[in-house]
Parts: sequence; C-alpha cells; structure tokens
Amino acid sequence: MDWKKEIIKAMQKFSGRYSQYTVFMDWVTCIALAIQNGCTIFQGKVWQDREKLYHNIMEKYSHDEQKLLAEMSGMFSIQLEEGEMEDVLGVIYMEAGCGNKNTGQFFTPFHVSLACAQLTVREQDVNEAHPLYFNEPSAGSGGMVIAAARALKERGINYQNCMKVVAQDLDWNCVYMTYVQLSLYGQLRDAAADEREAAILELLLSTGCRVSELVGIKREDIDYVQKQILVHGKGEKDRYVYLNARALMAVNKYMKLRKDDNPYLFASSVDGFIYEKGKGKGYSWWKFPQYVHKERHLDRESPSNITNTLGKRAGLTVKCNAHKFRRTCATLALRRGMPIEQVSMMLGHEQIATTQIYLDIGRDELKYAHGKFVV
Repeated sequence: MDWKKEIIKAMQKFSGRYSQYTVFMDWVTCIALAIQNGCTIFQGKVWQDREKLYHNIMEKYSHDEQKLLAEMSGMFSIQLEEGEMEDVLGVIYMEAGCGNKNTGQFFTPFHVSLACAQLTVREQDVNEAHPLYFNEPSAGSGGMVIAAARALKERGINYQNCMKVVAQDLDWNCVYMTYVQLSLYGQLRDAAADEREAAILELLLSTGCRVSELVGIKREDIDYVQKQILVHGKGEKDRYVYLNARALMAVNKYMKLRKDDNPYLFASSVDGFIYEKGKGKGYSWWKFPQYVHKERHLDRESPSNITNTLGKRAGLTVKCNAHKFRRTCATLALRRGMPIEQVSMMLGHEQIATTQIYLDIGRDELKYAHGKFVV
C-alpha cells in the first residue's frame, strides 16, 4: 500500500475547516515537537514552550480530528519502515498541492536528488574515519540529505556513522520537515540487522516489560487481535502489556520467518552453535530450524547484548542496555499524559511510590504539571 496517498486522503477529510497546507504543517510541527521533547531529559523553559506550542496546535482540532492526525503519524511511520528511503514528506507536500508558486516553494523531485547524490558521493571517500560532511544551506524537506544517505546505504555504508550533517533553512516549516525525516531515518530502529532485532527493540519500547518477562514470552501468550501479550512478572504475577502498531508489525514480520517449533517468541540457539559472522548481515541463524533449540528461550543477557550492538551501529557513545528501554517507555508515556497509576500498572509495580522513584520524577516536571493541571 502507498501510505503517502493514504495520508493525503486523510488530510482531505479536514477540508472545510483548514487548508491542506495548514493541516500538513500543523501535523509535521507536532511530530517534530513530540520527537524533540521525547528526547529531552531536562524539562526546562524551552521544553515547556514546545509543549505549550504542541497543545495550542492540537486544541484547534476536535477529538476525532486529533485521532486522525495520530493515524497519519502511524501511516508515516509505516511508510518509512516499508517503503524505499526517500523524501516522503516532500512527496506528500507536493502531491497534496501545498506548493506555492508565488514564493517559489517547491521541493526537488527525489529521483533528481538521488541521481545527483549517486554521481557525487564516492564510496572510496567515505568511512567512519573520514565521514561525509554535508552542509545544506537551504534544506527544504531534507531531500538532498536523504538522497546522500541512501546513496551511501546502497553502497553498503552505514550512513548513521559516516555522515555529519548541518541543515538550515529560513522557513521553520522546512526546518520541521527536515528534522522529522532525518530524526526518523537516523534513529536506532534503522540499525536493526534483522527482523528479530527489530522485534526485540519494538517490544521493549511498546510494552515497557522487564527483560526477564521479554525472554519468557511464549507464542501462545500473544493475542494479535487484541494487540496484547500476557507476561509473567515478578512473584509469579501475570499481567497484560500492549502492542503499538510498530511492535505488532515487527512481531508479525519476525514470526512469519520462524520455521521451528520452539514455543518461545525468542528462542535460543542449539548447544555448540557458533554464529558465522562471515555470512553477512542477511544471515540470521534463527531462520534455520536446525540451529534453533527445541524448547529453550534466550537468556537474560542476550537482549542487552543486542540493544548495545544496535547502539554502536547507530553511532551512540553510551550503552544501550535493554533495561533503559523499559524506563524510556514509561517516561515517554508519563510525559505524554498517561496517569502515573496506569504507568505503574504497565510496569508491573505494586506501589506508585516505586514508580515515582523508578522514573525519578523531579521538581521541574512537578512544577510544569501543576501549571498545566491545577488552575
């Protein structure tokens, strides 16, 4: 399915209230604000100003329209996941008729950007020791930068580690479009080497479950219709955790490639198995039943080994152990408005006080929440 066209159809449902251009830019701006504030540890004045701008934009729309904007974000995420690497927002902008001939605001067709990148980016010139420095003084939607990244990717070069980009534009709308696309194309998810790594990453981010709970998930515990998983927590206490669209899609993709009969979602390899690194990125041992243990699941150290490797591939300088994703899931849920009681239930905590300590809810966050909710 062409999700770009589906997004344009969704934008057309706002006709009569706002122009296509207004809807598009409000949508992109809110995505950019959500990404940046979700990655900001200290919630100071700038963070609060972004939150205020986000809420001011969303208040323009009805509840059903807000849900539609969220669905558009989901479509956009799937398009980035399933489609070719391209200037998705630039294509949507132009095909939705948002271009302005009076201001000359048109974006270069991506096939032209890609052709330029393939001609000018030379493989022998780029590696981690000698990265590609890219200065884009008029970024637009980021198409030229994305094209350069794709040219490197097509040559087997990890653009996440080999590109240093400075992108600028006079128009804040273009800044937001570029920021969104470069953030999502350059994120940790793109460092996943295969479907199993992607499934582990998405489950950690969607469910907030413990590593011990993750490795203990059985195939029969997954309810694809209700988008939930029964996990077995501390003290033999079971609870349901829930799958967002990305996690559900990642698990589906992964399970379609499993040919073995091991009952666990993440099976262990047979005793004595040695991973052949020389086989290359496409070689995933779990796709071959003879390498999969009949009844054993991954050990508790394996998810952290995988997430740490993902972090290194993405060029991160800090460790990315699996437990950090549980904390990240809970922190983002809290910042986006989920009541702490529900966050506590999601994490499997018996006491809300445990959740407060766990998430280290600080004075600045408390002050901001007071100003937002206590009037």
